[in-house]
Amino acid sequence: MAQAMEDGATLTVCLQTIGDISQALARYQELRLPRTAHVQLLAARNKDRFHMPDGPEHEARDAQMGAGGTEWSLKTIGWLYGHDAYAAVASGNLGLPAAA
Repeated sequence: MAQAMEDGATLTVCLQTIGDISQALARYQELRLPRTAHVQLLAARNKDRFHMPDGPEHEARDAQMGAGGTEWSLKTIGWLYGHDAYAAVASGNLGLPAAA
């Protein structure tokens, strides 16, 4: 649902600030495609990461999460929840982590 909200906000800003509809839609696609692709990649990785059987790998994963030193820890996914669609349209900054 969060991605749908971002989509709607970004599309709204593009349509409000870019006079030509074709250009507004192109800007929308330019901004959304890399961000949504990165979010989908993380979600695909979560399929295995969060659905493993109990055992040593599960315990190691939990320890990594608790330490906050993984790409899926709350510290490292803050970029996902702090997205500003208005700023993204104006600046082109998608808010992706540096490695993305």
